[in-house]
Amino acid sequence: MQQVPDVSASTIKEFQDKIFRFYDELGRHNLSFRQTKNPYHIHISEIMLSQTQVSRVEKYFNTWIETFPTPQDVIKTSNEELLQLWQGLGYNSRVLNFKEACRQIIEEFKGEYPTSKEELMKLKGVGSYVASAICAFSYNQDIGVVDTNIRRILIYEGFANEHTPIKKLEEIAQQLVPKGRGREWNNALMDYGALKLTAQKSSVKSLGSQGKFIGSPRYIRSFIVKECLHNSQCSIQKVKEECLKYQLSYDDIIEKMIVQKIIYTQGDSIKIKN
Repeated sequence: MQQVPDVSASTIKEFQDKIFRFYDELGRHNLSFRQTKNPYHIHISEIMLSQTQVSRVEKYFNTWIETFPTPQDVIKTSNEELLQLWQGLGYNSRVLNFKEACRQIIEEFKGEYPTSKEELMKLKGVGSYVASAICAFSYNQDIGVVDTNIRRILIYEGFANEHTPIKKLEEIAQQLVPKGRGREWNNALMDYGALKLTAQKSSVKSLGSQGKFIGSPRYIRSFIVKECLHNSQCSIQKVKEECLKYQLSYDDIIEKMIVQKIIYTQGDSIKIKN
């Protein structure tokens, strides 16, 4: 076992035993996305879980897998349909990035998910965290997965501090993985952080927060998508009035959504891009 600097092997073993004891007794073993090793399933679950509570994701995940069993089903579906199902999860660009990643799986990887972190990160919208999660939860690789909960644990337990950069945190986390137990270990750590060592119970500061929703650019983007899905289009004037109400830049918001290929403008209207 690789040893975390300045931490003894016995300390690491005690830490692992504590986490596994908690997981055995109180872990969330019955979550739907923990009943599968399918990388496609793990991929979409992790995209959904980003910025969204586990309790809300469970229902969305089951509906998604029933509606779109394979990447092929995703890429042949219109953006309107995908965004309609995604409503309530926020950050609409994530689902369109996922659609592009599914296209890459089919066209560039011949329908097979990559098995290495480096290859997975070539997929649209897949960063270090999601790639690591797929490696751990689909392939049981001995890889450290660092989300907000695991970062908090590493700091609280003295393996890192609040200024430790993410790359170093990932290196430390990987050294703590019990050999051959990547899937179980990372699930256990996430549950320990979410259920036991919560943000309220520790003094570890988060790297950041989403901030208020109403009156934010996120609110305007959500407003536009909802209007388009409900009416097949959205009035530019209506969006400008909404932006003016909250002193937001209409041009900046629209330009970003166009670049992300979520919408396009036509005359005095905004429409979902397919």
